[in-house]
Amino acid sequence: MTKPARGTDSDIAQGMAVTIAALSHLLGDAVEHLTEAQVYVEQGEMNAAVGTLLDLETRLTDAAALHRSILVLHRQR
Repeated sequence: MTKPARGTDSDIAQGMAVTIAALSHLLGDAVEHLTEAQVYVEQGEMNAAVGTLLDLETRLTDAAALHRSILVLHRQR
């Protein structure tokens, strides 16, 4: 059985760069929602705060998956 081909360092670096950019964008969006939720809390708008954070669990799960992908790519070097 033959081993699967490994990507070049350039391919891996490009994959890591794209994945890091996606992770940065995703976490940036999460921070914006958290900041918005904090403003709602300060205004006593608890329902609005919670509503703003409803998709946070999905965002964090996606962020963890991207993080794992970065580590996998790093191990392939």
